[in-house]
Amino acid sequence: MTQRKRHEPIVPSFHDKGDELPFHQWGQLEEGHNVIVQRDGGTLLTGVVDDRTHDASVFWVWLDGGRGRVAIYAQEGTTVWVPSGKPESATGEPG
Repeated sequence: MTQRKRHEPIVPSFHDKGDELPFHQWGQLEEGHNVIVQRDGGTLLTGVVDDRTHDASVFWVWLDGGRGRVAIYAQEGTTVWVPSGKPESATGEPG
């Protein structure tokens, strides 16, 4: 078994991380887009965009695995990636 370093992020195996989406481009996010989000260097969260504000300063994500819905704010030191390729859900079904 391979040991992870304590703060090494876990990238879900069912996504390629893809390109980082800077805050000034969050307006491109639309309902149904798959995203990977990391807040303040924490755990990577994967899910699907539910909605966003008109100015794109906040967007909401339904987290994979039935973990609920979270609001993502620009001022939190948040990094957002749009997965490359055609991601699949955690169950292996096309996303």
